[in-house]
Amino acid sequence: MISHLPKWVSTDNFEIEARAPGSPAKDQMRLMMQALLAERFQLAVHFETRETPILAMILAKPGRTGPGLRPHTEGPSCDAPPSPEIYPPVCGIMGWKFGADTRGSSSPLLLPRTGGGRDTTTALIADYLPTMGSLDRPVIDRTGLAGRFDFTIKWTPDQTNALAPGTQVMPKGGSAGNAPSPAAPPTPDTEGPGFIQALREQAGLKLESTRGPVETLVIDHVERPSEN
Repeated sequence: MISHLPKWVSTDNFEIEARAPGSPAKDQMRLMMQALLAERFQLAVHFETRETPILAMILAKPGRTGPGLRPHTEGPSCDAPPSPEIYPPVCGIMGWKFGADTRGSSSPLLLPRTGGGRDTTTALIADYLPTMGSLDRPVIDRTGLAGRFDFTIKWTPDQTNALAPGTQVMPKGGSAGNAPSPAAPPTPDTEGPGFIQALREQAGLKLESTRGPVETLVIDHVERPSEN
């Protein structure tokens, strides 16, 4: 996305402070931010579909999901009062959180985690998995499941994935396990399954390496902003 652009694009940092009049909605704020970037950075972009390496999200066992992926109608309603047993606390979002430190970890990034979403689709789950599991490529939903679901998994990240987000490399044969990069340090003993194992055992989902069409943001032009 940025290989053809000036070097400063990937090395210079900027602070943007802006205030919107009134109380604009989220979509209006996004349009305002786009206009700001176009005005101050002369930013011009477009989207195009490219064939790239992806991870296909499929059912580990045909026709079956795990207890961590169930129809929304079988879980708590969106009007249910907040409870520690319900995650996320509200419907319509995807997220993850740190769990309690039961191993005396020296880094909070190695703490166990809980992630999921309520009243969501498998397509949205697939979109969020690279962020949740620090995966190295996009995930495309190929489960064939329709409807709304509640999705929750619990896992413990290994040292490689916790300290170097975006480097959880999938093995060529699919999702039999986590495959750290060759230069990765040894993985410490952990309590609980890793992300890929939790996805399979708890949600009944697995990821397979393949290629597929992905909508990609392409930067056509950008300039250093003028001073205030």
